[in-house]
Amino acid sequence: MSNNFLKLNGNKSEVLLIGSKSSLSKAPPFTISIDDCPVHISSQVKSLGVVFDSTLSFIPQINNISHTAFFHLRNIARLCPSLSQYSTQILVHALVT
Repeated sequence: MSNNFLKLNGNKSEVLLIGSKSSLSKAPPFTISIDDCPVHISSQVKSLGVVFDSTLSFIPQINNISHTAFFHLRNIARLCPSLSQYSTQILVHALVT
């Protein structure tokens, strides 16, 4: 990485151990250090907006997307009294597509 003038920030780094629930429960505890900074083992990490969990079930990602969609739908519902039906349809279609 130093050839490309890049540096890994140990304070922002996380480790995701991936496997089935049974294999993860059998895994021995371990630690990793980068530049004398311990890297934390996480049960889920976010990379480029996608939430990955240790079993790759994508349940946290689905929950995150659902939460965000309902948030925006509630905001559109609050605006409905002051919008025409056509404008409301445009907003809902823009959210879905």
